[in-house]
Amino acid sequence: MTGAVAWKLTANGTPNCIHRLAWAGPRPLGWNSWAAYADKINRQRYIASAQFVRDKLSPEGFSRKVVYINFDAFWSSLDGVALEDAMATVKSMRSNDGTVFEPGIYWTPFAAWGDDPDAFVEGTNGKYRYRDILLKGPDGAFLPTVDGGKPIDPTAPGTRLRTQFYIDTLAKMGFKYLKLDFLSHGALEGKHADPAIQTGTEAYNLGMQDVLKANAGRMFLSLSIAPLFPSGYGHARRLSSDTKGHISGKDQSTEYMLNALTYAWWTDESLYIIDPDHIPLGTKADEGARNLVEARSRLLSTIVSGGMILDSTRLADDPEGQAMALQVYNNRALMKVGDEGKVFRPVEGDTGDAAARVFARSSAHGYYIAVFNYDDKETHTIQVNLNRIDPEFKGSVARDVASGVSAPVSGSDIPVVLTPSESRLIEVSGPSERIRGESRGAKNKVR
Repeated sequence: MTGAVAWKLTANGTPNCIHRLAWAGPRPLGWNSWAAYADKINRQRYIASAQFVRDKLSPEGFSRKVVYINFDAFWSSLDGVALEDAMATVKSMRSNDGTVFEPGIYWTPFAAWGDDPDAFVEGTNGKYRYRDILLKGPDGAFLPTVDGGKPIDPTAPGTRLRTQFYIDTLAKMGFKYLKLDFLSHGALEGKHADPAIQTGTEAYNLGMQDVLKANAGRMFLSLSIAPLFPSGYGHARRLSSDTKGHISGKDQSTEYMLNALTYAWWTDESLYIIDPDHIPLGTKADEGARNLVEARSRLLSTIVSGGMILDSTRLADDPEGQAMALQVYNNRALMKVGDEGKVFRPVEGDTGDAAARVFARSSAHGYYIAVFNYDDKETHTIQVNLNRIDPEFKGSVARDVASGVSAPVSGSDIPVVLTPSESRLIEVSGPSERIRGESRGAKNKVR
């Protein structure tokens, strides 16, 4: 067997080897509603955000010929008519360059949010109530709520009908992207309806097999709050928990997400496409980037994570966020690196609970090197040691990708000066590359 593989268990517990769920198209790029509007999302904001992407961002390079406009949680606050109209409006959009717009949506197959256990389960024609599908403990009592959601038993007959119903309905409506959230609820231990299922992992396997079968390749599947293993059930998996726009912090920051990349870069393409989560810009978005420097660092963090890019700015009605988006997504040289869909590796791997400050990958001329200053108050000079990237490589030119400015390299060390919250993507080329830009004769320092 060739190619990237993942492990799963059959119903009787024997191991099988399966290929990762491959995706033939470019890595998703688009917009997500969560950090922008959360439970305040509505038809008007969804459509207006898509129109801003089409009219303002796509002409500047925010496009991969397909742009996804994704509802996150609380899309259920729209009635059926408004939801279908919003979806159809986005599907009808085209940019002047021919970019197609596709709608995306959100669902939690193994977590229930209602308070009434006697409510009928969708897609079961009144045969099952939620009390029939909620996961129970050995004593027969429902498992406690986890992070606001009640765990659902993936093996219950009503659950399996519900999965078929939801996924078939969303795909037939025309959605092309499906975020599946709170999936770890389906791997919890409990007393499952199917007596042949003995573990939470077996139950999760069965439930996700139902998801794949129902989807039948119709929608891009992005997994969130999901077990790393077993894999093979989603095209993408969110790398960490929610990530927002601040450069540093204990959680939900750029540094927090890049800490996960520092230790899980290897999962990209071997198991999934890495999803670095959304990019909220402006102070009106939830923990959105507070300034342009911080915003550009958040974008670069998604590029080094493999280039899956989902903005989550209040593009419908926030002038600050709109202005910031126009200045963040307009650098075609940076966006082109993201379009290549290749993950960077940390140069150092002993960072503990912090993130690596330097990431690298090969380029057509040598190496791309991304450098981050996670300090939002102080300027730092970060030393890039080329020998730690490739001891055989002799760099001669360092080019700032965003500006195009180049400087000669002498020796193996490149000091990169970064202001608070700043990051930099440079390409270091070998001896055959000529210095480009206006900085011939500049000292060996990228600023």
